[in-house]
Parts: sequence; structure tokens; C-alpha cells
Amino acid sequence: MMKAKHFILFIMALMSYMSESALAYEHIWSDANGIPWTFNISGSNATLFGIYYEEDCEYAPCIRGTIPQNLIIPSQVYVGGTPYTVTAIGDGAFYECWDLETITIPDGVTSIGYDAFWGSGITTIVIPEGVTNIKSYTFYNCEHLTSVTIPGSVTYIAGMAFEGCNLSSVNVQALTPPATQNNPYGTFYSSGYSIATLYVPYGCKAAYEAANQWKDFKEIIEMSQASSFITFVDSNVKSLCLANWDTNGDGKLSMAEAAAVTTIGTVFKNNTSITSFDELQYFTSLTSIGNEAFYGCTNLASVTLPDNLTSIGNEAFRSCTKLTSITLPDGVSSIGYEAFYNCNKLTSVNIPDGITAIEHSVFEDCWMLSSITIPDGVTSIGADAFWNCFLLTSISIPDGVTSIGSSAFYQCTALTSINIPDGITSIEHHTFYGCEHLTSVNLPDKVTSIGEYAFGYCNRLASINIPEKVTAIGGGAFNGPSALTIVKVDVDTPLSINEDCFSNRTNATLYVPSGYKAAYEAADYWNEFKEIIETNTVNVGSTGFATYCSPNALDFSGVSGIKAYVASDFDSGTNTLTLTRVTEVPAGEGLYIVGTAGSYEIPETTTDAVYSNLLKGVTRATTVSPTDGSNTNFILSNGSRGVGFYTLSAEGELAGGKAYLQLPTASVAGVKALNLVFDDDATGIDFNPVLSKEERVIYNIAGQRVSKAQKGLYIIDGEKVFIK
Repeated sequence: MMKAKHFILFIMALMSYMSESALAYEHIWSDANGIPWTFNISGSNATLFGIYYEEDCEYAPCIRGTIPQNLIIPSQVYVGGTPYTVTAIGDGAFYECWDLETITIPDGVTSIGYDAFWGSGITTIVIPEGVTNIKSYTFYNCEHLTSVTIPGSVTYIAGMAFEGCNLSSVNVQALTPPATQNNPYGTFYSSGYSIATLYVPYGCKAAYEAANQWKDFKEIIEMSQASSFITFVDSNVKSLCLANWDTNGDGKLSMAEAAAVTTIGTVFKNNTSITSFDELQYFTSLTSIGNEAFYGCTNLASVTLPDNLTSIGNEAFRSCTKLTSITLPDGVSSIGYEAFYNCNKLTSVNIPDGITAIEHSVFEDCWMLSSITIPDGVTSIGADAFWNCFLLTSISIPDGVTSIGSSAFYQCTALTSINIPDGITSIEHHTFYGCEHLTSVNLPDKVTSIGEYAFGYCNRLASINIPEKVTAIGGGAFNGPSALTIVKVDVDTPLSINEDCFSNRTNATLYVPSGYKAAYEAADYWNEFKEIIETNTVNVGSTGFATYCSPNALDFSGVSGIKAYVASDFDSGTNTLTLTRVTEVPAGEGLYIVGTAGSYEIPETTTDAVYSNLLKGVTRATTVSPTDGSNTNFILSNGSRGVGFYTLSAEGELAGGKAYLQLPTASVAGVKALNLVFDDDATGIDFNPVLSKEERVIYNIAGQRVSKAQKGLYIIDGEKVFIK
């Protein structure tokens, strides 16, 4: 009978599997030594079972008859001549085998049941590789057990597993401390935390010193590399590693043997069986993953590279279609072409700072790649580098990049924006072909050519600028069902283009350099744009007033003869529209221009200015309706009362480069005229002017031309004048 003090604990242990209490063995087979074994079978596997007697709450062990002192468990048992592999030691299999001193467990065993060695006489035990957890009470009350070896495959040890043992030595081969049950008794309760020495693998002492329960051992000793063995998750990887690098032939790969490997060649190439190789991190002398090293490993889902790695060869991981992520060590300075080609489950990659070139096709067909950071040291991006990276939404290209290869971002359909560095001089053919979510691109001033279909089928690209140094635009460069509505060309002489270059040109506005509108109106295909506007050129007619809007930020401060205003406020009580003078104007800002008749070229600038503005600028021809929701729209025109803002009787098209006024309908209901107040600085007001010059052009604040000024505010020759 069991000892009384353990009875309650034993009953608690049985509660979780009481439903199995009626289990009986199915088969008996005697080995070559005449030892009879009882077991159950499932498929081609066998489990050695102890027989549980419910009436006295005890097991009879799986061996029938006398228990030898030194026992070897057979790797196979037989039923009618048919072999079955022993893969499990069942519950209570060696329960209270007092005479048993040593036992050899075959490598095929992957599971050891509850109470399997409860109270047995074993003095030492080596748990085979493949067992992943040690259950509660497995070695309970093994009073003579002093030494245990726990394999690297074990990831969890339950509470009370070694209670009542007298351990003096625990050898753990797991590189990561196995989890332990944190209860009042713990995993090694009463078995000698304070008297046992813990032996751990080379390089792992610090991890065990920080781990719950493991840190409580009397002493932790780190084993040598030669005596520390690597536990492989993938048996196929293990077989290949042993076949190639197990130099002493002991059937294990030590840390020392792994550390001696300097190259792995193509040992794993086209192996479709391997799934995991995180143990590669222990090949610490490996500085290079050679060409095609893991090419075609279509089931490889996880790999951890050693810290000392400096280069990854051409096609090294090509077509590793299950690989979802990989961390490249900081020391990697070279990644070969097509290194991750067709890794179509790869979601993210870190590119180390030492990389200077993104080689061609390196991430081609990485369909799931959604984020990537290119370090500042990179100077070139090769052809097809990110071809078909469908989920890549954004990418930052360092300023030092001077070349981007053809089709580099081909079919990056989710890409919404991209910065092209100033050092780029050529946009190669098909570079951004099919980037259908790309909305804006800024081409650097140094660009001299744009290749065929460079932006073909960029369906959402609304505007593009052609720098003045461009000498050639390839066929179909902006072809496709594009949203392109604004094309700004800084080239004086129209370049020769084909019919497919701007397929949406009849719906787009073309901005050309000042003075070259006529040349573009005469050039094939350029003349088919919906409208052609001279860039940054403000035209003021004889009335002295105009509206204007530019696709560029402009600086009016140094321009004489005209002034620019925004409509900053409207007072519905006095029907007064306040016009505030501005000099630095953001792109797309609607402006009211006052000045002497003529054409004015306004220089571009950069500005962070933000204005409250009731004027709505349009950079391309736009249909304007009389009302827009709760607002009424006004167009500047020379009407029955002279030049002023008039409501529309019907919707009409406003030319690009103009602006219209929008005011709340409720505020202007019944208003016949708007009073304009020009909010200039004090020097803009001229009191008691001499009005003797008949040639002066005079307008009242409603924008109407008058023959002479009386009392009040007037615009005279573009200047604001107050008459007392």
C-alpha cells in the first residue's frame, strides 16, 4: 500500500484522469530476455501501460513478474508478428518498481504519463529527445533518484514532478529554460533546490539564472560547447545536420560542432520537407549564406540567422513560400540578387544599415510584404526589386539613392506615395507601372528622361510635373485609365511624344512655361489637352482685376504692378467682403488680383502659410454651379454694373487657373451688391489724392468703373485710395 502521507496527493493527481481508471492492457509480449510487457496499440504505435486497481488506488506495473535491476525498454513490441513502435510510457507504467535501479528508454518515446515512475528505485534517468513535457508526479517519491538528464525538447515540467527525490545533479539540455508550474510545491519541491547542481548548455547560464525556480538551485554550471547539444525542432533538419556536421558520429550535434561550420553550401536546396531551422543561430562561425542555400525550401516557415553573418548570397531563400518573416543580423552588408524572390508569405524584412545596394529582383513576387525600411547607406535599387509587392503601402527611399532600376516597383498596387530622391536622373521603363493607388509623385529637377510606361496604369495619379531637363518621354509613360488631370511641364520646347503617352489628356489641364503656350498648342498630342495654361503667369485685363490660382506655391513680394488678395471675411450685416493682401501663397489658393493690365510671371516658393479664404481656386477647368449645398457661388465678371462678383444663372465651366467666391446662401439672400474692403497696411491708404490725371482708371469698392471719385474708398490705378 502507498504511504499514508501521500494518499491525499495521489487522489488529487488521479482526479484529472479518473475516467481512464478502467483501462486494461490489450496485449502481452515477451522480449528476447523473457520479460513480458503489457501494452495497448494505436495505429502503428504502442503505449506501455500499468494496470490501475481502483479498489486500492494503486497500479500494477506494465511488467508481469520479477523486475530486473537494470531494465531496457524495447523500441518495438509485437502482436502476432506485427511490430509496433513504443512511443509512450503510460500512467503508472513502473509504479513502485522498488528493485529497479536503472532504465533505458528508447529514442522513439515522446510521452511519459502521470505517476509513470512513482516510488520506483531508479537512481538515474535519461529522458529521451522528443519528450516535450514532464507531467505531475512522474518521478514522485523516487527516493534513490540522484541524477536526471532533461532533453532540449522538453518545454514544460509540471509541479511535483520530482517531489521526494534526492537529486544532486540535474542536466538540462534545453537552450531556453523549460516553463515550470508555479504552485506552493513547485516542480522540484523537496527534491533539493538547495543541494542540487544544475548543469545548463553553453551560453545559457544567464537565462537560467533569471528563470523562475531554475534560479533557486544550489549552483548553476555552464557546460562546455562539446557537451552542450542542439535540440532540433525539425527532424529533417536534424538528419541533414548530423549527416554533414556530426564529426564524432555520436548521433548528436554539439554546440562546438555547429560553431565549427563555416559554410553550409546547398545541403538544404530544394528540400521541401524542412519546416524550421531556428537552430541555425548556433552556427556562430557561419558568415555567409551562400548562393541558393535554401532555394526551393517551399515549407521552410522559420529560420534564425547567426549574429556573425555578413552576407546572403544570390537566390539564397528564393521560393521559400512559407517563410513569413526573417531578421537579418546587423552585420549583414550584402544581399544578393533574387535572395527572397517569390517568398510570397514574407510580410516584413529589416534591411541592416550596412547594405548599400538593393539588388535586382531581391523581393520580387513577395506578395505579402507590407513594410520595409531601406537604410540611409543604400545608393541603388535594382531592376524588379519590388516587382509584385502588392501589399507594400509606402516606402521611404534614402536621399543617397542615385538609381532606381526598371520595373523596380512594378504592380505595387497598394503603394500610395513615394519620394524620389534628388539624385535620380532617369525614371526607367515600367518603374511604377500598375501602382494603381499612387496619388502623387514629385520628379526631381535632375531627371532627364522618363521611360516607357514608367507610370502606366497608375489609375489614381492626379498630377505630374515634367522637370525642365527632361529630353525624352517614352511611349505610354502615363498611359491607362488614369485620373491624371494636371500635367505641369517645365520644358520650353514641346518634346516628341506618341499618342499613348497621356491617354487621359482630353480631360486634363496642361501647364506650360510662360510664353510657350502657342508652341504647345501647335505640337502633336500636346495640343489635345483640354486646356493649356501658362504656368505662374497672371494675366490682368484692362479692368485691372482678375482671379487666379496656381498649382504651385508662389511669392508675390517682389512683383511690381499687381497685388494678390484672399477673401478673408464677409460681414452679412453690411454686405462687406474683406480682401486681405498676401505675398507668400500656398499651391491651389484662390486669389483676387488687382493691378495694371499685363502679364506677370510669379516666382515659385515654399511656404507653410495657411489662410482663411472664401475664394475657391481651381487648377483645371471645373464646372461651377449656382449653389453648392448651403452656399452660393459668385464669378468675377464684367457685368451690367461693371466688374464685380456675380451669381450664376446656370452652371458653367470655370477655366483652370481661376477662382470663384463662395458665401453662405443665408447671408447673401437679397443682396444686390457686395462692398469690398481691401485690408492693406497703412501705407496702402492715400488720403486727399490729387485726381487731375484723366488717364487714371478708377473703380468703386463694388468693382465698378466710375468716371471720377467722390467721397469713400476707391481703387485707382491698382492702389487703394480713400477720399474724404
